Amino acid sequence: METRPAVGALALNAHPYEAVIADTEPSRRIAYRLRYQVYCLETGFEDPLHFETKEESDEFDAHSIHFLIRCTHTGGWLASARLVPRQEEGVLPVESHCRIDPARLGALSRPDGEVSRLLIVRRDPLIGPVSRFEKEGLLSARTEMLRRLLIGLCSRARDLGLQNLGFFLAPSLKRVLTRLGIEAHLIGDACHHRGVRHPYLGNVTQALEALYAHGPATPGIEEVNEPYRLYSALELPLAPAVPFADAGPGGR
Repeated sequence: METRPAVGALALNAHPYEAVIADTEPSRRIAYRLRYQVYCLETGFEDPLHFETKEESDEFDAHSIHFLIRCTHTGGWLASARLVPRQEEGVLPVESHCRIDPARLGALSRPDGEVSRLLIVRRDPLIGPVSRFEKEGLLSARTEMLRRLLIGLCSRARDLGLQNLGFFLAPSLKRVLTRLGIEAHLIGDACHHRGVRHPYLGNVTQALEALYAHGPATPGIEEVNEPYRLYSALELPLAPAVPFADAGPGGR
């Protein structure tokens, strides 16, 4: 049985969320279980009978970099996503569902990778400093989780030399990225894949600049210096068992 990580005393001004790369098999299973809860049980996007271990995964996971968002106050795992670098002669998840239009790409290069399987659990504890994001009308806790997650993903993409990332977005998630200042360029027609979605292209450098510019404005909350940490370096026990009682979808 997996147990919740022990959490030590934290400074009151500590940022409530940190991005963690799931670089071990147990930590990747956390992401797969979150995905099972959201995509199989909550939304019905995937058939739960296809995943006897209650871990949702697909053919892109083997060469993906999986990210988690950890609450620094409770140790809970609240969000996940994956960075899928383009493989030689391979396709990205978005390209398996819709056609990228060369005319719309124009002078832009095709995606070097893709951010996909993005989700945030619905049950938001809003504890400690997190509540101040809501009370002062600044970034919602869920938007701040997404911001931290994307900072981690884009930072890792930059470290790998990736310049442009693909996104396969529902309109609601596209609006959130726009509010965060990310310039996502439409590169294909709408597709019907679990609702209407569009393929977009975003520049890694521009996205990072925008994400940091929209940093926590609440007095006393510090920006996180490290864009991400490795799960193997956390020196924590395994994460709490998943599924969560209430979770919700993000992007594909």
